[in-house]
Amino acid sequence: SLAEAVRWYERAAEQDQSDALLALGRIYEKGLRGKADPDSALRFYRRALQAGKAEAGAGVSRLSRRPGASTVLDVLPPQ
Repeated sequence: SLAEAVRWYERAAEQDQSDALLALGRIYEKGLRGKADPDSALRFYRRALQAGKAEAGAGVSRLSRRPGASTVLDVLPPQ
């Protein structure tokens, strides 16, 4: 079931597993668990990108253009 898959993705995401982070981004963006949650999707896409999943960049780009979306500087660690 989708609910069980999400639980496994969430466990893997806790370990910064890039495939799981990307999958959760897609699940939240498309609203597969109910109502779409673009803010959560963007957070998962950004984490996936930081974990080395280049294809997550498309989700970051798409969702970052929304009015009121946080900037990439909001999630980057300080240098």
